[in-house]
Amino acid sequence: MASTRIHDASKKLGVLLITTLVLCSGSVGAGVVSAQESAPGEPVNFYGQITDNADTPAPAGTEVYAVVNGSVEDRMTISEAGQYGGPGAFDDKLTVNSAAGDEIHFRIASPDGPEAVGSPYELSGQSGVIELNLTFSDETFDGPPGDGDGGTDGGDGAGGSGSGGGSDGGGSDGGGSDGGGSDGGDGSDGGGADGGDGSGGDSDTGAPSFVVSELDPQDVTISAGDALTVTATIENVGDTEGTQSVEYRIGGAVMANQSVLLAPGETTTVEFADIETLNLETDEYEHGVFTENDSQTATLTIGGGSDGTNNSTPGFGYVASLLALLLFVLGVRRKRD
Repeated sequence: MASTRIHDASKKLGVLLITTLVLCSGSVGAGVVSAQESAPGEPVNFYGQITDNADTPAPAGTEVYAVVNGSVEDRMTISEAGQYGGPGAFDDKLTVNSAAGDEIHFRIASPDGPEAVGSPYELSGQSGVIELNLTFSDETFDGPPGDGDGGTDGGDGAGGSGSGGGSDGGGSDGGGSDGGGSDGGDGSDGGGADGGDGSGGDSDTGAPSFVVSELDPQDVTISAGDALTVTATIENVGDTEGTQSVEYRIGGAVMANQSVLLAPGETTTVEFADIETLNLETDEYEHGVFTENDSQTATLTIGGGSDGTNNSTPGFGYVASLLALLLFVLGVRRKRD
């Protein structure tokens, strides 16, 4: 009788353990699928030529914006006429998260400025470095940035009461034409007065300047495949409000970026979380945070340790324990029989 009860109890326990095993396996699979679905998109890096339909190159100083779903993903001020970014590993590029949206708009001057012909471009499914030449409508780049119609003419030099000649009035920078000074009229005194300088175009109100400090961590060693989280402080020490793309780089490669808007004197902390190092070889790298004006770098050492591949599936430690317990119960049952 006792043997029968033990037998029945062991059968029930075995069924319970098998049911638990199946449920655990299902939840582990769901967890893996969920993790894969929530993975961030690959960065897409754009560079290429930038001209208008008349083949006039965009002048140095032109600001190019990459906009996805109404948000600025990256921004660049070009330094070479007719070219934004470059193909080299250390060249600047417009970097966009491929998971940010389906389409990307390229604009100049501002996030709402003139848009490239053929924009928007397909973004979903893109990755890596892409050469994309941007063309804008006719006469977009007729003159350099800030080339106004100019300042006013310089005032004529007023002649004194004597016979001295008035000097020429100086035209201002920014396209103002030189004003000619008129000769002073004859009179008893000698020199005529200098002509007034021409008034300038737009006055220089300064520019935003973002500096980097408090990089954390700095000199750090991690195992290959480990994720890394980095923070830094960004301050606008310039005279005007501005937006810049702040980048985290390893060995010159942009690993992540975010757009930061700061008023003069304003400070913020940026965080780049869960930076993957799966594709980095065991070595020492310069890593740091970069703005258009400044950077702070340190040394990142990738050790042997983990190769970034976890061969065990999360949750299967529990499964193995359940299997061991099930085998134990079956063994006891056989002995009882």
